[in-house]
Amino acid sequence: MTRVRIVCVLALLVASSALRAETHRFLPQQFYNTYSFAHPPALRIKPGDRVVTKPIDAGGVDWNGKSVGSGPNPQTGPFYIEGAEPGDVLVVTIDKIETNRAMAYSGSLLSPYTVDPQTIAARTDREARRVTWTIDKARGVARLDPRESRGSPDPRCMEPAGWMRTRSRDWSRAFRS
Repeated sequence: MTRVRIVCVLALLVASSALRAETHRFLPQQFYNTYSFAHPPALRIKPGDRVVTKPIDAGGVDWNGKSVGSGPNPQTGPFYIEGAEPGDVLVVTIDKIETNRAMAYSGSLLSPYTVDPQTIAARTDREARRVTWTIDKARGVARLDPRESRGSPDPRCMEPAGWMRTRSRDWSRAFRS
């Protein structure tokens, strides 16, 4: 009977904390290129809270095409989780990721870990360059700009006609055992 009471009390605590969860709409003003405890918290949140934000791209360009940070890979945050202590495991659920413009860019060279060694050895282009992709959000696909498709990225690593699937998915199910 005592065990049942403990389980009921824990269930009520979890339910009540979910009811108190807040949604924070965070528009970042400061970006960092390093992951460090030395950066002041951009936002303080409680366990269970939800953050809706707009990150910038790897080159520091925002959703309006304005340069607001510097590359490479500026980060949004950090977020301070009230009550979290060193050694705690934090569970972060990404509910939704959307593209915020009709184009994207990437490097032209493939990482050695993405394909077999023979594919890398067969490549004739050795100089990294920036390539542009056109995003069709309605169809959930991205296409390499035809002016840049010659030799980069390797068409053998892409779906037919140069299209790459960019459909969002429910990642909360992807990692369940």
